[in-house]
Amino acid sequence: MADPVPVNLLVIPYAGGSAAHMTPLLRSLPSWVRARAVELPGRGRRWRDTPVDTLEAAVRDLIAAIPFDGSFAVFGHSLGAYLALALMARMEDHGDHRGTVLFAAANVAPGRRRRFLERPAATLSEDQILELAARFGPVPDAVITDPDLREGLIRILRSDFALSDSFLRQWNGRRISAPIVALAGTDEPFTAEDVTQWGRSTETDFREDRIRGGHFFPVETPTETATMIVRHLARLARDGLWCPAPPSGNPMSPVRDSARGDPFS
Repeated sequence: MADPVPVNLLVIPYAGGSAAHMTPLLRSLPSWVRARAVELPGRGRRWRDTPVDTLEAAVRDLIAAIPFDGSFAVFGHSLGAYLALALMARMEDHGDHRGTVLFAAANVAPGRRRRFLERPAATLSEDQILELAARFGPVPDAVITDPDLREGLIRILRSDFALSDSFLRQWNGRRISAPIVALAGTDEPFTAEDVTQWGRSTETDFREDRIRGGHFFPVETPTETATMIVRHLARLARDGLWCPAPPSGNPMSPVRDSARGDPFS
């Protein structure tokens, strides 16, 4: 039996997360899935960089950081799901169709939420930032009680929460041509519509699935998540809705001005 055709997978972490937090998922994927987690500014290997807090800045940063020449699928976790959708829309608007499948994990469909914050993130106190983060999962005591760790986390969370709000305020319902797979944890407080309406963001195939766990299921149950990703990649390839493509030869420039419409307005 022939080995599966290699697949590139770009992984975008959740709010407050770094590329290292996605390591359990990356290690659970088979070798033919060439997965790379992107590092947003202000954390992990890029902790010295200033975090971005606007959608436009985040998408530009992601485009510049794409590690693949050929086609790739995208897995976005929580905030990462919104960023993945915005990234693929921007690429398509520039005629760059290397993004072939979007896995939107652990987030409400864009049309189901109009704002993430009731007031600007810059005006929230440190305690309010931590309380908001705790809605998605417990913040470790070791982080809260260590002044340096606490300060670093709040800095990242404040910018990431502003970034999520930036997406929701600017997104105009743009549909991408790539298939979307929405994944949600069985213990997340999402309604059926919260997940199903991700289908409104694609012009082609849409599927949804639940995975055991809460908001952080890609980290807590990485083997099940990896199995689900592989299952959907195989299904899409079998149905002719997705296939690996050779290097584009003309990847999108991260500084090119858009002249074909903007999904952010």
